[in-house]
Amino acid sequence: MASTEPPLLQAYWQVVDGDGLFPDAQAVVSFMSPDTSHALLSDPSAAKAMISSLNRIVRALVDQFAVKGSLSMAGFSSASMRSRSLDVATKACHCGDDALLGAFMTALPTLYKPGCLLKDVRSVLGAVWVLLLDELIYRTAERQITDPPTMARQSRHCGPPEDDGLGRARVGRLAINPLLLRLSVEWMSVTVERRIGRMMGCDGPGQSLAVFAITCPRALLSAVPDVVDTVLVHMAALMDALSPAAAELHLRVLLRTLEGVAVVDPGRLGRADGAARTLTRVHTFLTTGTGRVCPPGGGATDTVMHLLCVVGGTWTALAAAPTALTFLTELCAAGPPPTGCRSYVAPAASLALHVATHSLASSSRSVPAPLVAARPTWVALSRRRRGGGGDDVAAAVGSALVAVTAEPYRLAAQVMRPPTGVAPWSSAPFPPACLQRLTQPERCWACGNGHMAGAPRKPLSKCSACGVGTYCGATCAKASWRAGHKRACGAWAAYGAAQANAMVSLGALHGEGGVDAATESRISRTRAGVYAVQQEDLTASDAAGWAWPRARARQVEAAGLQLRDVVALVERPTGTIVVVPAASYAQWAGAVPAAVLHGAARAHGGRALRVIHRVHPPHVQVFGPRALGLEEGTSPPDGSTLA
Repeated sequence: MASTEPPLLQAYWQVVDGDGLFPDAQAVVSFMSPDTSHALLSDPSAAKAMISSLNRIVRALVDQFAVKGSLSMAGFSSASMRSRSLDVATKACHCGDDALLGAFMTALPTLYKPGCLLKDVRSVLGAVWVLLLDELIYRTAERQITDPPTMARQSRHCGPPEDDGLGRARVGRLAINPLLLRLSVEWMSVTVERRIGRMMGCDGPGQSLAVFAITCPRALLSAVPDVVDTVLVHMAALMDALSPAAAELHLRVLLRTLEGVAVVDPGRLGRADGAARTLTRVHTFLTTGTGRVCPPGGGATDTVMHLLCVVGGTWTALAAAPTALTFLTELCAAGPPPTGCRSYVAPAASLALHVATHSLASSSRSVPAPLVAARPTWVALSRRRRGGGGDDVAAAVGSALVAVTAEPYRLAAQVMRPPTGVAPWSSAPFPPACLQRLTQPERCWACGNGHMAGAPRKPLSKCSACGVGTYCGATCAKASWRAGHKRACGAWAAYGAAQANAMVSLGALHGEGGVDAATESRISRTRAGVYAVQQEDLTASDAAGWAWPRARARQVEAAGLQLRDVVALVERPTGTIVVVPAASYAQWAGAVPAAVLHGAARAHGGRALRVIHRVHPPHVQVFGPRALGLEEGTSPPDGSTLA
């Protein structure tokens, strides 16, 4: 009976099966040209047949090994050639991603059981199946991880590049399956073990873990709550066993994983055992000595400093890590940064002072020894010529460190409570120079795209009237206008302008020096006002005493907005608060589902301020009209309770 399969698919079977025990790998690569890859992958039935064939062979090999303890070489060769062909094809064409990933997910429960990969790190399942799945997940979401992406994945027949909103949505659908998330963590563990063992052909790290951490951090934390501890253990193991060059790729992916998770739950990193010590060691490992692979002051310094500021929200974690404190002092003692690199003196010194003042106020009544030993650095820092922005901050912090590390001050602190107001930011619970953004990169309010539709390198457009609404094209702009932006557009402009005018200086809006008000455009000032960050003391266990929700709710409604147009994000340890457009927040990685937020305000007819805490599982507080003092004829008492 004649085959009903397309001729090209029949030719594909002949190439991957070959004429003997070992098919010709080069023939497979040559056959899978970009045009051939597109022709096969753009046909959903052909793409599904290709991956289903691989699934069947791998299933048979896994069963065979479980019974006999050995593998059929013919079967292994056949599986390897199929995996290799799909690897080549998906590098050249993205058109089959949905069909391929769908077939993978169908086979996942029958092929993978948690723990099976670590039992045999050389298993055929990992070598030809999980490796391909991991690469495909990375490729379909590469624009989320690498900007600009390193792979075109576009043959001449593929049409325009795929918008990254589609990739994000695809990864989001995958992340619904906790089994896949556990697989991504276990596969990273396997690649670390294989790299440490210097196994042939095992150079690359598991990429899907970072993909899920960056795009779906809450799903990852729900499926694997101890992922932060696992990552830190892997970092230490890699540095113990390998050279910087051999460990660099794995360490970079692991750092990206921590960054992704910290977006929704920074406290988890601060509570992790040895986090500050391990992060500092990673920086030293990659940037110093003859084997260094990263220049000091470059990307590695930026990432590690960012994560140490996250850890610093739990000051005791830094105080317990002398190497981390020494790292901070070394950054302050370093000369001017290389061209094109930022200076870390202000945040490093601020973090050191944060630890010093809290240590003095604690039961120990002492400053950690590395900070006392660095007193000459603080003296030099305090004498820096002030030139505005970060220099002024660094000099002021240096003067405060000189004071708190002086012996008379430290001795006095042991017999009486240290005076308040030593730090330049004494009115705030955490150094402003060390605050990490609570907001995320802009995305289209309607579809989640991070760039203009069909133009990956073109930035998103802003609403020409208010400058706040963000869109990837006319279609999404019109959809958002009909969905409610028509009502809120003018109100956003008024709200942003009012918030900007309320700030003491535009420097507070920009975080690093700001700009001259005379040169700041109206739209830029409006956006800066909308996303302005404020700090309050949020450490009280009872949020009913907070005054800022009442003040901000009045500001929102006074501008003509409705409370359902905004959400507030808070980070209690650092006292950080930012009120953002709900339409923008809905597109963020790890956003609390819209259904949950709508349900939270439903009891108040939508007139409620929803406050989202930066923790996981997500914690949403709702301040209703009574708590906010918005009911006609009432004013909120100082101790008003949450509605």
